[in-house]
Amino acid sequence: MADLAAADTTLLGETLARIQREVDAAFDGFLPVPDDARAPLVEAMRYAAIGGGKRIRPLLTVATAGLFIVDREAAVRAGCAVEAIHAYSLIHDD
Repeated sequence: MADLAAADTTLLGETLARIQREVDAAFDGFLPVPDDARAPLVEAMRYAAIGGGKRIRPLLTVATAGLFIVDREAAVRAGCAVEAIHAYSLIHDD
């Protein structure tokens, strides 16, 4: 029984790590840093969106999309949207 729990935990951890990489890569593509006066604003946006958090919301979004045979890339983009709204809510709350 303990082996099953360990296997489930390992699978969840690996899946979460994959989603984290996919979401961070997608945000990196959505938020390129321009070479002009907007750069500080975009850097702040990137700081809020990339590399932080557990990415549970995108994981749930992608997993749910998988149940309905939704394209994975579209599901990751939707997960990014959910994560961006969450990041906004944290910033707005401060």
